[in-house]
Amino acid sequence: MWAAINQSPGTGDELDPIDILFGQLHDVMPHDYDWMLHSATVKDSVTAFEVYLESAAAEMLYQHHLKWAGRADRSVNWGVLKAFYARLGVDVDTDEVRLIRQLRHTLVHRRGALRTENDRKQFRTRDGLTVDLDLDYVQQSTSVLAKVVQAVEQAVVPYVSTSRRDLNLADAGGVRPRARGRAGQ
Repeated sequence: MWAAINQSPGTGDELDPIDILFGQLHDVMPHDYDWMLHSATVKDSVTAFEVYLESAAAEMLYQHHLKWAGRADRSVNWGVLKAFYARLGVDVDTDEVRLIRQLRHTLVHRRGALRTENDRKQFRTRDGLTVDLDLDYVQQSTSVLAKVVQAVEQAVVPYVSTSRRDLNLADAGGVRPRARGRAGQ
């Protein structure tokens, strides 16, 4: 693309090659693309993390003839999930996880814009306007989530792959008995 741009005849009033490239890329520069890709990775990683926590807990509840008390078409409240895993001795809401979930919120609802001084202190930024999302930061964030998932697996797998049961699980908040059979879940 650069060769074609640089070979076009000039009149002196034409756009610079970088401006031509910017126009041909439909106003998306390579660094913008990288930022959007990293942003999507963080957002999807947090979503996958939350879905995994909910699904693993639902499978454990199923083994105990329980299910989530909320509507089947709604996600489980984060506070209910935190409390569920705390009963199993797993902290799914560490300081690092809270920061990553807040980052996802900032990326989704503000496209990474840092509006307050507290935002700028909380997230890395070079320009003071948007969150920096380099590959190392994204990898670090996903690694934090992966470590929590590993801890969850260690806590949940014994209940779903063996006959081990938690006799007090029915007392957990946000759960209720389910009808026998898979269809009721």
